[in-house]
Amino acid sequence: MTASDRASLTGQATLLRRDAFAFFLVWLPRAVLGMFVLATMVFVGLWFAFLTDGQRAAFDADTGAGIRHFLSHAGWWPVAATAAWTLILGLATQLQFLRMPMPARRLHYEADAEGLVTRDEAGAELKIPWSIVREIRPTQHLLLLKLNTRAWRYLPWRAFAPEDRARLIALARRHSALPAAAHGA
Repeated sequence: MTASDRASLTGQATLLRRDAFAFFLVWLPRAVLGMFVLATMVFVGLWFAFLTDGQRAAFDADTGAGIRHFLSHAGWWPVAATAAWTLILGLATQLQFLRMPMPARRLHYEADAEGLVTRDEAGAELKIPWSIVREIRPTQHLLLLKLNTRAWRYLPWRAFAPEDRARLIALARRHSALPAAAHGA
């Protein structure tokens, strides 16, 4: 074990709305795409289910005209449902953040060769061993850790000194049990 492995990195930050929003923006594209595909399948299915026999025969006779008819009458519904879903998710994320008590937003981080420990001023502590980290993804404002449980944890970069950021990423990559390709390098 080297001296840099024994030395722990520490940092502290108070979580802000922009941290929650930055994390929201990380997973938003996947949620929007999933909602759009689901809404499209549901609305196309409902549209076909409620076609009359005459409309169905006209659709079978000229499929292109039938698709244009669908797009002009019901094709905007999947887009509207996806937009509404995005707004609901954004509001839910912000409301969830606003409900968090201030002592729970003040976090202290400590990273060493074993893992990452997060403590808040409310008294809660979470230890994440590097061995359960499945993916490490540094972004402009956050360090994202995807765990084996498919849960995500994020650390705001402003919690650490600029010179410690590269050490933190190297520490996580060195001690996690995954190959370098899985670390988002």
